[in-house]
Amino acid sequence: MLQRAGNTGLALGVVGLLALAVVAGIVVPKLISHHNIPPTPVTTVPPATAATTAPPTTAPPTTAPPTTTATTAPPTTTATTAPPTSTATTVPPAPPSPPGTVVSNQVASVRLPKGWSKDSVSTADDLFLDGPRGVNVEFYSAQEASSYTLTNYFQSRLSQLGQKFPDAKLCGQAQAAKLPGNGPEGVAAPICLTLTSQNGPAVPYVIYEFAGLVQGSGFQQLFVAGVVAPQDLSGSALNSLVGPVWGSVRWLQLTGG
Repeated sequence: MLQRAGNTGLALGVVGLLALAVVAGIVVPKLISHHNIPPTPVTTVPPATAATTAPPTTAPPTTAPPTTTATTAPPTTTATTAPPTSTATTVPPAPPSPPGTVVSNQVASVRLPKGWSKDSVSTADDLFLDGPRGVNVEFYSAQEASSYTLTNYFQSRLSQLGQKFPDAKLCGQAQAAKLPGNGPEGVAAPICLTLTSQNGPAVPYVIYEFAGLVQGSGFQQLFVAGVVAPQDLSGSALNSLVGPVWGSVRWLQLTGG
């Protein structure tokens, strides 16, 4: 279960360890960043609620999702069939930046700890960072209508991910949570899916997605922080890797950024 998380780290309920060699062939940012998944229009809008309205939740799984499913296995048709879009065929992330390097875009500024680097998929409104042991962090912002809710966001995000990963689903209970740094209060929820490397095994991943809304003049600004990690990485290991990043975040569109 994902519990309330503050500026100092994440409370994550996952167990076990995963060898780096298993996930080395998976180029996560190329697969799950907001700008690499076609947007899905919101077709229904629930009654207006507070900005921290929680999305529908599902009970936390009692066991880890299966590492392979029929929906995520590569196709076994003719040799001319194109590989599945969830298979990584691009080069590995750039080497880590020197510790203390500050990276930023129009959304956020982050001081990188040892072993972290800014990924090339980053854009003006989507900052994607590569960390050790298959861990990634994303900071994203977009302007939304005044009627937009966090329920809309999580529904749209699940639909977007489902276009590439048929097994993508909420795999734990949503919780009220503050976004890192000077970010707003919002909602956090875990999304589980399976990634596959080129000619490699299927690896269960989890995205701990934090989203919040800030009211503007005739619009709302959406802020999203996502932690992407192999499901078998221990909670303590994940906290130690992400905590220093989490604590240095400054949202540049908010007071104190």
